[in-house]
Amino acid sequence: MQPMGPMVERIQALALNMSQTAVKVEQILQQRSAVVSSRDVDAPSRHCEIPKDPHFPECSSKIDWMRARWTSDPCYAYYGVDGSDCSFLIYLSEVEWFCPPQPGRNQSILPPSEPPPKQKVQLSNGVCGQEQQADTE
Repeated sequence: MQPMGPMVERIQALALNMSQTAVKVEQILQQRSAVVSSRDVDAPSRHCEIPKDPHFPECSSKIDWMRARWTSDPCYAYYGVDGSDCSFLIYLSEVEWFCPPQPGRNQSILPPSEPPPKQKVQLSNGVCGQEQQADTE
């Protein structure tokens, strides 16, 4: 049987790493919040309407998923997600392309106009580690 010392040291190192990561995520969120607040001082609200676009049928369900789980991975904060519907829409339209492009946003980089042929797949991770399974036609 191995001594417990090295294992305890590894656990302590992992705990420290997780703590440092949490601090970095909090700093990113605070910085993003300050930038958004300074830009939106005169904005009437931070509410963004969820589009009902037949070309993006999964948009609404992906917004629901993001509302429940956006804090599950620091990657979302890196891409500017701050818990608002607006940030979900921006992320899902510009990073993962599940929602239509948002007005006033840079639309120079869009998904390919012709999607690849659909087949049965299992997705293990999205851009930020979304665990999901999907059957496509």
